[in-house]
Amino acid sequence: AGALARAEAKSSPGGVPCVVLEAMRRDADDRRDLAREDGLLGQLARCAGSVEERVDRARARGQVDAALAMLGTAVALDPERDDLGADRARLLVGAGRAADAVRELAAWVAQDPADVLRRVRLADAQVAVGQMAEARRTIAQALATRPDVPDVRRAARALGVPLPLDDQRVDGREAIRAFLKDGPARSASAGASAAPAVIALDRDVTRVFPTGATMTLTHEIVRVDSKDAIDQFGEITVPPGAEILTLRTHKPDGSTREPEEIAGKETISAPDLQIGDFVEWELLETQPPAAAFAPGFLTDRFYFQSFDAPMARSELTLILPRGMPLQLDARAGAPRPVETDGPDGTRLLTFAAHDVPQLFAERAAVPAVEYVPSVRASSGVSWRGWARYLTEELHDAVRVSPAVRSLADKLREGAGGDPARAAAAIVDWVTSHIEASDELAVPAGATLARGRGSRVALALALAAELGVRAEPVLARSRLTADPGEPVPPQELDDFADTLVRFQLPGAAAPVYADLRLRHAPFGYVPPGLNGARTLSLADGSFGLAHSRGEDRRTIDMTIRLDERGAGVAVATEDLSGWPALEWAELLDQFGADRDRLREDFEQRWLGVQFPGARLRDLQVDLPRDGSGRIGRARVRYSFVASHLAVPIERPGTGGREMRIAPTFFRSQPGRRFAAEPQRSTALVLGFDVPTRMTAIVELPKTARLDAPGLDSDLVVSRAGGYRFVEARDVEPGRPNVIVLHRESTLPIMRVAPDQYAGVAADLRRVDGAEQAEIRIRLGGPTRGAAAR
Repeated sequence: AGALARAEAKSSPGGVPCVVLEAMRRDADDRRDLAREDGLLGQLARCAGSVEERVDRARARGQVDAALAMLGTAVALDPERDDLGADRARLLVGAGRAADAVRELAAWVAQDPADVLRRVRLADAQVAVGQMAEARRTIAQALATRPDVPDVRRAARALGVPLPLDDQRVDGREAIRAFLKDGPARSASAGASAAPAVIALDRDVTRVFPTGATMTLTHEIVRVDSKDAIDQFGEITVPPGAEILTLRTHKPDGSTREPEEIAGKETISAPDLQIGDFVEWELLETQPPAAAFAPGFLTDRFYFQSFDAPMARSELTLILPRGMPLQLDARAGAPRPVETDGPDGTRLLTFAAHDVPQLFAERAAVPAVEYVPSVRASSGVSWRGWARYLTEELHDAVRVSPAVRSLADKLREGAGGDPARAAAAIVDWVTSHIEASDELAVPAGATLARGRGSRVALALALAAELGVRAEPVLARSRLTADPGEPVPPQELDDFADTLVRFQLPGAAAPVYADLRLRHAPFGYVPPGLNGARTLSLADGSFGLAHSRGEDRRTIDMTIRLDERGAGVAVATEDLSGWPALEWAELLDQFGADRDRLREDFEQRWLGVQFPGARLRDLQVDLPRDGSGRIGRARVRYSFVASHLAVPIERPGTGGREMRIAPTFFRSQPGRRFAAEPQRSTALVLGFDVPTRMTAIVELPKTARLDAPGLDSDLVVSRAGGYRFVEARDVEPGRPNVIVLHRESTLPIMRVAPDQYAGVAADLRRVDGAEQAEIRIRLGGPTRGAAAR
């Protein structure tokens, strides 16, 4: 600022400050005193500062030389304003001096060769003077570094300069002819003859440039052989920013149909698509250099097998600058690359698979990346680098503003100098008062002012001000990968959950907080992240997150039945952890509208456990801990139902019996996880909230149960994993009272295919025990009553 002021003073004509001359010019403009304004513009030609308005005014008056002089003076006095070079070039072209514009723009490009927009402007000027060959070379140089810039690609197409992947495109008609030629053999090997569709070509070509920018060509050709396939493949979704190169339907006679885009429609329909036709689409996508990795890169994962249809040809091509290091994360037997020389001194790697059968998903399987052949390429990607990049992104966001400092002072008063209480107060205030957004690096001051933004950034800023040691960590859900699984840096987006880790004095272990949870007690982590692998943003090291809260459901219930099978029931549920938080969110949702709460509970919970039941009373208690958080809940309710049991007349005996199907609070793990006779992929079990239920069923007075007639208790368990208990007994001294006890513990765990048979047998045994009816003879004391 001081240098600009001195330049202004030095350039002031006749000792009159430039700012005064500018004020006088504006006054003359307002008064429409054109002669006076002309004179002032001449004097202002020697002034620096903001010249855009003066230049526009002079150009509008036809005073091109004056405008050029102003721009020249501004650049000479303030060399940082090199952006004015483009304005000078435009003026020169407008004045018919395109050759001068080319010379100035060439010098302007030389000042910053990496700025490809400067090259585009130079090419425009070269075209204006007829230097077409030079313009093409200029755009080719821009394409070689930043093909992701739309202006560069548009200029290339206008000048007929081929894009970097144009020579990698294949003719769709030729691909279809090759597919049809080998059709019978491929159908037999890939199982395509019975498939609803066949993917004739699935091809990606990705070129990486020295800057880290990438360009990807995607080419798909699918033959539709069923109505379902027409519905599935007949609508093409174009990713945002992608350019459509080809989209057409191929008919058996060799003719094609082109689609019409419909405004407002998110997909494009393949035109006149019928059974036996081929639908082809070809897309071009570009990505700028990734700020976290440049000049390195990270591609999307390419899969060589599909759940949608068998594949005749699946191919991935990578084109890289020679000397650029390459890391590959290949999974599940992905094909090996074949390396050849690529264009412009690059290396070309091709991964190809042929006649690949269709995949069929198994229930509750591990993520597809673990068993579908795939490749993901990268360069310069590391956990430490990723952590450092995110830390830099957060650096400015966690700066303490006066408002944040004022809030920290209020929290400090309540904490009384105790770091643990201060940390809990931070989590409590932020989750209670701030609406969370998806952005991690929203400045803490802005988040506090708006009441919406990054809870993590605000919590870290408050912790820094209060002297509490806190750092952000990223967590990988246990449903995504087992904590002990490898952590290749290509899968950094698996660490998708952000926690705040507090290091408290005297604590044996760090305390983790998930700031997405509004009511959770301090240190509670949801089941999917409890025990999950974490990545520290401070140093890129790995750890494990642990929760200080327990997830549990305990149910005590009394059911009184009459001889018609109707009855009344009273139940109490004691909840902790996740089910308690669900109730807290539900009460927030319905607020003071208890009628809606009762209706929701009756339909979504009570009606599922006891079909046809009618709610009589509902009470929900949510006691809060010392910091006002909810870790437990107690729910009491009573209801009546007309079909809790089914009375049956026994033909030929004149007797009656009652059958009870205890379908309430069943876990049914076999139905959910053991439906297949065998598996080829690993099974993921859980998570279910550990549940203990005790139900006392009081039978009519005419019913009797003898303890020797009851089945023995069932206990199914696996070391370090699940545990189920099903027990049915007669209460001592009360032969018409059944005590039904159930326990189910189903943590997140993985079952390898070779272990599946034993696990499936366990889970099906549990289903059978839970589904077994209880049969009771009515009409007086009997012997041999059975509870099964």
